[in-house]
Amino acid sequence: MSNAAVSNAAVSNAIVRFGVNPPAVEEGKPGDPISGAPVTRLQNYFTDASGQFFSGIWESTKGKWPVRYSESEFCAILEGKCVLTDEAGKAETFGKGDSFVIPSGFVGRRWSRCGSSTRSSSRRVESAGVQN
Repeated sequence: MSNAAVSNAAVSNAIVRFGVNPPAVEEGKPGDPISGAPVTRLQNYFTDASGQFFSGIWESTKGKWPVRYSESEFCAILEGKCVLTDEAGKAETFGKGDSFVIPSGFVGRRWSRCGSSTRSSSRRVESAGVQN
């Protein structure tokens, strides 16, 4: 998630239910795409008071781009399909209902949507904690 996404989310001590009073959608484009012209959308529902933990719904159109994680991130796929490939070339495929963690320090590339999915995007819930 971007720093702008972190700063735009509400800070609260109340339980946050996704889908209720959704935050504004932030659109972006990954830098240096390897293939495609991916467009991302983010709704950041929560940021803690320290600004080091945040959670929201992220989605992307089809594309492939390099990634380098400086925080650990939990993901739960809501729609679509994605493939994460590490820098050694090991690929992991995830689809609707799958959950996984991307550890801080992960370097690789991501396909946001691929395969025979009828959806035009991959959509997931994500929560990340910034590493100090």
